[in-house]
Amino acid sequence: MKSVEVKRQHRPPLRRCVELVLSGVKYRLFRAAITVGIIALATAFLMTMLSESVITRRVADALEAEVAPRKMLQFWVGRLAEPPNLAELSGTIARAERGGPRWNEMRAWAELNDEQLGQLHDVARRQQTYLTFFTQMTEARRRRALNGTRHSGPRMFGALIDHEASDADTARLNEDALKRMTDYLSEIGKPLPTSLDAFEGFLRDWWTTRAWRERVIAGHAEAIETLNQPGRLLHEREPLDVLATTDADALHAALSADAVGFRIQREDLQTVQREAAYAHDAQRIEAALNSSLLKARLAERRNIEPHEVNARSLLEEVSSSSGADWLVSLTDKARGLGGASLSTERIHQAALTETDKAAVTVEAARRGRLAKIVAGAGQTVAVHEPVAYLSESDAGVEAYLESLEADAARQAARPENVVPVVMTKVNTMSKGTIISWHAAEGDTVEPGQILFEMLPDTPPATDTAKTFRRWILRLCKPLTADQVAERFTSGSLGDAERREYRNWGELTDAQMTLLVKLPARTQSYLDFLASMTPEQHLDNYGAFPAADPAAALREALREQGVTLPLPGWMAQHVRFAERWLGAAVPQEAGYRLFEHYLDDRRRAPALHARIAAGHAEAIAALRGDAASDEPALLAERSPVDLLAAADEKAQAALARAEFHMGDKDLRKIQEHVGLKRDAERLRTLVTAPLLREELAKHRNDLSEDDVTADALMRVATDKAEAEWVNDLLGKVASLKPLGLTAERVEQVAERQLAARELAETEAEVSALTVKTGFMGFSARTIWLLVVSFIVCVVGIANAMLMSVTERFREIATMKCLGATDGFIMINFVLESCLQGVAGSIIGLVLGLVLGILRTALQYGTTALQQLPAVDLLATAGLSFVIGVVISALAAVYPAWVAARLAPMEAMRIE
Repeated sequence: MKSVEVKRQHRPPLRRCVELVLSGVKYRLFRAAITVGIIALATAFLMTMLSESVITRRVADALEAEVAPRKMLQFWVGRLAEPPNLAELSGTIARAERGGPRWNEMRAWAELNDEQLGQLHDVARRQQTYLTFFTQMTEARRRRALNGTRHSGPRMFGALIDHEASDADTARLNEDALKRMTDYLSEIGKPLPTSLDAFEGFLRDWWTTRAWRERVIAGHAEAIETLNQPGRLLHEREPLDVLATTDADALHAALSADAVGFRIQREDLQTVQREAAYAHDAQRIEAALNSSLLKARLAERRNIEPHEVNARSLLEEVSSSSGADWLVSLTDKARGLGGASLSTERIHQAALTETDKAAVTVEAARRGRLAKIVAGAGQTVAVHEPVAYLSESDAGVEAYLESLEADAARQAARPENVVPVVMTKVNTMSKGTIISWHAAEGDTVEPGQILFEMLPDTPPATDTAKTFRRWILRLCKPLTADQVAERFTSGSLGDAERREYRNWGELTDAQMTLLVKLPARTQSYLDFLASMTPEQHLDNYGAFPAADPAAALREALREQGVTLPLPGWMAQHVRFAERWLGAAVPQEAGYRLFEHYLDDRRRAPALHARIAAGHAEAIAALRGDAASDEPALLAERSPVDLLAAADEKAQAALARAEFHMGDKDLRKIQEHVGLKRDAERLRTLVTAPLLREELAKHRNDLSEDDVTADALMRVATDKAEAEWVNDLLGKVASLKPLGLTAERVEQVAERQLAARELAETEAEVSALTVKTGFMGFSARTIWLLVVSFIVCVVGIANAMLMSVTERFREIATMKCLGATDGFIMINFVLESCLQGVAGSIIGLVLGLVLGILRTALQYGTTALQQLPAVDLLATAGLSFVIGVVISALAAVYPAWVAARLAPMEAMRIE
């Protein structure tokens, strides 16, 4: 057989191979573009998933660092509010470091040593493992596994303990329950994370250490109780308020005291206090939303409906400097309105009482020395008449007053340095009675200082004000004899007033009876005479004037002397008695009856004068003007203040002076005083610019400058307007001044909005990171990636096979020219790799952009701020390598088919 000599085939360099590949790609550009697109899509999908995972984890780390201070604040607020439950305590024990703050706290509270705490720590760590295992089950499965228990958390393990057979030191396990649990777990294919012996050992240790856990909880509760005692840190205060407002040194000392035992590091305390200050200020800002008035104003400002106003909209508004200025200004305008909580009826009654002006204070109009008081307490002075004089010299005032006495026309020239203080006119009054002076002769008074109190002569409208006014007059102005007589004549004397008159006049029961009955007896005579016709009068009593016999009798009695011709008059006494008494009376009895009346009438004025003198002495004793061992009550305070106090001291002093206030008058005075106090509260509301602004808007006839306390009172005297005032007070009841600067409000609002955004982002990140698997991907995402790569491989292989089919003649020609099978394979694999390089570059750029955009849309600016450049570059490199490797692997089979092709067969294929 003839041998054939085959010379060594020529192997072109790799450079020549690349040139051939690029040349082929250029002529088959459309098919190459399809392959590149397939690779780009797969790589872009992979790059998108990887970049999202990397950015999400970086965002999660950043969020954890940012929310750590807030979580620390929540942790300490919760610890100072109440002790933990068993589940919370177990978590704390499991995380505690030996010798750390939590470790030392528990050791002090429960009085445990390090060995016992170490055992607790070990049990807590094992408990976390089993808790995780059982809580991952559905509730129905967990109940079946744990002997039907409905407990959650660590208490569920109690279902596997035989409580009757166990004591404090040893645990007897419920063998039947354990067997049912293991059988059921085997049935559902969920074995315990450890061996059964390890689980039983945990149950025994968990039972024997339960008392230690309870001691820790009890010690924590005692520490909180100590802090809540009077004079302690938390007494009647919220933990957040304490952490936000207490000095750092004092707070650290109070928490670390031996009787308390909390352990907190200085750095952590500073962080907690800083976060507490922000949270405390944020609460004050958001509390403003309790006012419907603020909601209405904010709705107008933001052009939304009031029901759409919420905490976020408020924070968004005040996160700008203009919005912060608006909120601070609005709340400052409401200063003074928060303390008024009155009903509509109370506001109406208080306004009526205040407009009655039962007692009015008169203020000094200018500065000066009070040289002379010419109208003392109890005197009545006409409006614009002087009641005192201001002057530096007493002699000048005395000389001026002497000149006035000498000049009846009162035209004497007043020196320039003598300034009169006149009776001020209030409403329609013409006279005023001075109740008391608040300044004494020789005092220097300032503008606005109260000089005296007075009562206008205009009668009050309400019954309570009338009673109050009457008692003020009784305490400052002595009665005259005629006024006493008028009180008896009015017939309205109560038991208390009769008792006063009897004691002041030192009257006997007979004298008091005489004065009480005398007005009725007089009226009987007057009525009798007034009922007679002139003819009857002339016929019976010719001595009387025929025109008006009753008036003649009244005038005679008033002059205290009877000048009537009694013999001629009384000769007809039988007819007089018949008409007066309705029966015939003997002549002597009738005459004596009238004579006794006249005698009693002559004695009455002296008794009236004695009562008036006794009243004056009682007032003098109360003022301290009379020599007495009793305290001078009116020297310490005015009659108005005395009645307003209505305390035991005042009641006792009035009783000693023989003033007897009946229950009816006492109730009326107390009611009047309460209404006056409410009226004063309403007057203080006018200091709030917000009320003036709202009242001016409500009343078109008033401007903000015209809104005064008197204007508010006049408005509230109308029942409908009083209801409006009450509604306004309700709207701003909780709109209190923030006590914060606009800059602080803006800063807190920005921080709160950022915190809300972080909380939302944290919730989304937690939902994504909790359910992650390999490389941070969920199982669903991993399967999507696998499917996409399979599709990519199939697509590339299909494209390369089509390329091989189209190039049969080219492959045969190259083989005829000496190309080896390896060269053919390298040619096709290299072509696929080059397409993979192009597709991977395009895909990773596209995937990186998509990943950043998706995370930015999902997490906001936090994602852009936390872009991990190094990790993203590493991810891009990984995606590039995977894209090229997939391209190369997908081209192996088409290249092998091309390399195995026989040249002669390839040449015959069309």
